[in-house]
Amino acid sequence: MDPGFWTSLSICTVLVAASLWLIWAHWERSAAVEADESLENRQRDHLRRRYRRRIQTSTMLGVVGVAILGGRLFPPDQSGLAFIIYWFCVALLVLWMALLAMADIVSTRLHFGRLRRDVEIQRTALEAQLRRKTSGEKRKPGPADRPPDKKPPGDGPGEQSPP
Repeated sequence: MDPGFWTSLSICTVLVAASLWLIWAHWERSAAVEADESLENRQRDHLRRRYRRRIQTSTMLGVVGVAILGGRLFPPDQSGLAFIIYWFCVALLVLWMALLAMADIVSTRLHFGRLRRDVEIQRTALEAQLRRKTSGEKRKPGPADRPPDKKPPGDGPGEQSPP
């Protein structure tokens, strides 16, 4: 056998092994996400979509590895239409993998941008609350200032709530 076969076989083996390992790692992570009940629905949906994209990409990596070995079926001296169509399809798979990777990057950036914005809003609210408490600012007490175990004033029998 020619040395090109062994090179193709080595590349195929490495890509298929990497594909199988990635699929296993994604599956393990997905099982952990499904078992975690503390996740919000938005977070869980993001992780499920990410899992689908990454499983597709990992599977296609293995298919491309096998396709590289399968490309050896074409005789080197005859490059016909079948040869061109075959490698065009392999190139389309690689392109689809790149598009899925870019979609994963964009989705992750958008998701963490939303999380960062939510944290920023919470931080701003907490800073404003801290400024009010430390500056001794006089304000009318609101429902948030009442301890949860006390009844609000004016809710007893014969009492009227203030306007």
